[in-house]
Amino acid sequence: MGESVAKSMLILESRKVIKDALATLKAASENIALLVDKIRNPLAAINGFVEVKVGGEVYEKLHEQVNAIMVLSKTIYTKTNNKIHG
Repeated sequence: MGESVAKSMLILESRKVIKDALATLKAASENIALLVDKIRNPLAAINGFVEVKVGGEVYEKLHEQVNAIMVLSKTIYTKTNNKIHG
């Protein structure tokens, strides 16, 4: 009987560890979503500003870099969410 109680305690402890880990992952996912927005919004503003004020080749080069960063940030967000929720 003592072994059965020990196994039950171990199962309960394992469930708590899993629950805590999932809560931590969810918080991390929310933080990543916030960081992605904090990256994407200023980049969109910079992109628009340079398009209007500078244009031409400078805009094209900047636009390529902005798009690369936005794709990367979206990929990070998507992969993180898939690992947590999928």
